[in-house]
Amino acid sequence: MLTKIWTTTLVFLAWLFFCAWLVLVCREKNVHPLRDFCRFFKKQSKVGRVLLGTFFVAMWIFASTKPGDGGGNGGGGGDGGTNNVPQMVPGPGVGNLQPMNLSGGEVQGLQGQANLNPGLHPINQSLNGGATLNLSGFEPITSTNTTHTIEASDFERGFVMTRIGTDEEFDFAPPSNATTVNDWRAFGAANDWIYAAFTNWTFKVATNDVSRLRIYSFGKVDPLIREVNISLEQSEHCEAMSLEGCAIATNYWFAPFIASLGIVPQTNWSLLNESDRPSQVWYAITPEGSLLITWQNALLDRDTDKPISFQIEFKPDGQFIYRYDLSRLDVDSVTNILAGASFGGNEWTTNALPTNVTSMAFYPLSENDAYDQDPDNDGLLTIDELFVHYTDPRNADSDYDGLSDYEELFVCGTDPLDPYSAGGAYSDGLAIKIGDLDPFSYPEGSTNTVLEHIFYSGTTNGVFAYPQSSESMAVLQVSVSGSGAGDLIVGNQVVPIVAPPQMRSAPPNPMPPLLVQLVKGETYPVYVRGDELLEVSLYSADFAFGVLPTHNTFGRINFPNTVATTPCIHDFNARRKGVYLPMSRDAQLLTCTWQGSNNVEVENNPPRAATITGNFSARSTSGITYTLSHPQYLFGQTTYNQTVRFCPQ
Repeated sequence: MLTKIWTTTLVFLAWLFFCAWLVLVCREKNVHPLRDFCRFFKKQSKVGRVLLGTFFVAMWIFASTKPGDGGGNGGGGGDGGTNNVPQMVPGPGVGNLQPMNLSGGEVQGLQGQANLNPGLHPINQSLNGGATLNLSGFEPITSTNTTHTIEASDFERGFVMTRIGTDEEFDFAPPSNATTVNDWRAFGAANDWIYAAFTNWTFKVATNDVSRLRIYSFGKVDPLIREVNISLEQSEHCEAMSLEGCAIATNYWFAPFIASLGIVPQTNWSLLNESDRPSQVWYAITPEGSLLITWQNALLDRDTDKPISFQIEFKPDGQFIYRYDLSRLDVDSVTNILAGASFGGNEWTTNALPTNVTSMAFYPLSENDAYDQDPDNDGLLTIDELFVHYTDPRNADSDYDGLSDYEELFVCGTDPLDPYSAGGAYSDGLAIKIGDLDPFSYPEGSTNTVLEHIFYSGTTNGVFAYPQSSESMAVLQVSVSGSGAGDLIVGNQVVPIVAPPQMRSAPPNPMPPLLVQLVKGETYPVYVRGDELLEVSLYSADFAFGVLPTHNTFGRINFPNTVATTPCIHDFNARRKGVYLPMSRDAQLLTCTWQGSNNVEVENNPPRAATITGNFSARSTSGITYTLSHPQYLFGQTTYNQTVRFCPQ
C-alpha cells in the first residue's frame, strides 16, 4: 500500500509538471487549446454536442465509482482491481463435470457419490519442490466400518472430501476482529480481487506453508505459491517484495462458489431486504487459529432476489471447509457455478449444488497417509476417523480435552468432538479422571494436590517428577487465579486450569504453577478456553517470544534454541574465535549480543554472531556472556554465560 501511495504521488507530480510545461509552450507559440476546443464544440450540431457531453460524463462516472484498487486493509495490502482480473472462466476439466444430487439430512458420508469425482490429471503430478508421489504397489484403503475407500487418485489430488452437510444453520456475521473489504463495501464489486497477507498465520497447501492469498469477489481464493523453478536469488527477492512481480503457481486454487456474483455498495443497500444486509466480504482469524473468508449476502446473477452467503475456513493443518446458505434461492439446485479446489493441477470440482447443501469438508492427504493408517497412534484408522467418527487423523485428541479419541469412543463414552460432553464445570479429561474429588485436596500420603497428580501422572495419586528445562527443552509455568475452570491448550497439550477457592486455610495458597515441558525451536499455538473470570498467567525462565493469548483469543509462543557455539580458541597466536547462535525455526528476528570481560574482547556481528579475542594465558579460562532479544519477547531478555578457553587441535 505504501508503494502505491508513492507511485500515485509521483504520477500526480509528473502530471502537474506536464501541465505547467504545456502552458508555457502554448503561451510561447500563442496557442490556446482550451479556447480552440470550445470553438470546436460550439460548431457541432446539437446531436454532436449531446454525444460528446454524454461521453465525457460517462467516463467521469466510470472513473469515480469503480476504483482500480481492489482495496484491502488490516491483514494485507490491496493491490488488485477490475483491470487485473479476467472474466470468470471454468477451470480445467469443467466440461466433464456432473451435478451433485443429495437427499436431505444433516451430515452425509460419501458412499455411492461416485459422480462427485470427475476425471483427474495423470498420476505423479509434480508438486512443490518437484517431488512426485510414489504409489507403487498401493492398494485402496478400506474399512469394515464404511463403504467409502481412499483411492490412489485421492492421494494424487492431495485432498479428499470427507463429508457433506445439509440443512445446517451458520452465522455469517463478522466477528469483532474481522477485516471488511471496505472498497467493495463502498463501491460494490463484481470481478475484483484483493491481496491479503498475514504475519502470524500460515495454512498448509500440499507441501507449502501459505500466508498470502488473493481473494476474488466472485467466489475464488488463490494461495500465493511461488513457482518451483526459480533461483534462490529470485526466491529471496520474492520474499523481500512480498511476492509482487514473481511467478505465482496458477494451478492451486480454492472455489467455494465461483459464479456471477455482485457485492452491493452500501449506498444501494436500501434496495435489499433488511435481512439481506449487509452485502460484503470479510475475513478473520478465529481463536483456534483458522482463517475465515466470508461472502455475506452476495447477489447471485446480481439479482436482488438471489442473495446467498458462503464461507471458506482454512485450518492451519491444511483442512478446509466450505459453508453455505443458499436457502433464499427458489430452486432445488443451483447450476452454472463452479465449486471445488485444485492442488498443483489435480482437482475436484462440480458445477451444481443442491440448495440444501450447507457444508463440504475436505482433508489433506500426503504420501505418508498412504502407508501409515494411524498417524496419531490413537488406535483409530484414518479412514474411520474421516468417514465414520469425523475426528482428526493427525491429532489423537481432536477436541483437546485430555482424552484420546479412542478413549472417548470406546472407554469413557464421551463425545470426541465436544470437550465438555461429560457435563459439569470441567472438560472431559479432568471430569472423568477426577470424579467427585476436590482438585485441591491431597491424596493419602502425598503433599501434592489431586490436580497436580492428574496433570503430571494421569491418575489421582500417581508418582511423578516435575519437568526440568535443558538445552533442548523449555518449561512454561502456568498460574491461575480468579474463578471458574477451563483449559490452556499449548500445541497438542491440554493443561487443566482451575481457579483455587478464594478463602483457604490450608495450603497450597497460592496454588503452585503447573509446569509444561516444550521442545525448543518450535512455535506453539496457545489458546485459553473456559470461564471468562479465569485469570491465567504464563512465565518461563527460558527465553521466549510470541503473542500471549487472552480469553478465547489465539496466541503463539516460541522457545528458540539458546545454545551458542563454543568459544574455544584453537590458534594461540591469533587468539581469535568466531561464535554464533544457530538459527531456530521462525526466529529470523532473534538477536544475540555478546558482552566481553577484562581479558576478552568482543566484536559483535549482528544479528547473531561475534568474534572474540582472548587476552589471557593458554592455561587459563575467562567468562563472557551473551544476551538474547526479540521484538516480541515475552518474559524479558535473557543472558547466558559462556567460558572462553584455549583448545589446541
